[in-house]
Amino acid sequence: MVCGAEPSFTELFAVLGDQAAQDLIRAETPDKVHCPLLADDPNKCTSCKGNPANKEKKKGEEDVDPELWREAIEDGFELFEKAELGFLRDESRVSPEEMTILRIFYREIGAHRAKSVSSAFKGK
Repeated sequence: MVCGAEPSFTELFAVLGDQAAQDLIRAETPDKVHCPLLADDPNKCTSCKGNPANKEKKKGEEDVDPELWREAIEDGFELFEKAELGFLRDESRVSPEEMTILRIFYREIGAHRAKSVSSAFKGK
């Protein structure tokens, strides 16, 4: 495993949480620039987006072909748009599965909209 921010990632990750052991490993290569986040917090790798261990497949995890979900996602967006435009006013016209899909879309799109609005106010 290789981490772009830490040249001794494999050795340091093996002793994650043990500040003294990590300091000894870093002392062996003083000429290299080590990750300042991990130097500050010996457990930082667990929440770091750059951690290659977080990107490895977990046992039993399968690759998902996005093509398998394309039609379902497109159907979900179409259902969401109909609801937004008021074409689904009568709940009896919506199956329980479609209602679940609508709830998921409303939650996810609402969160995305809220994030966009807050970013706009922050100037990002």
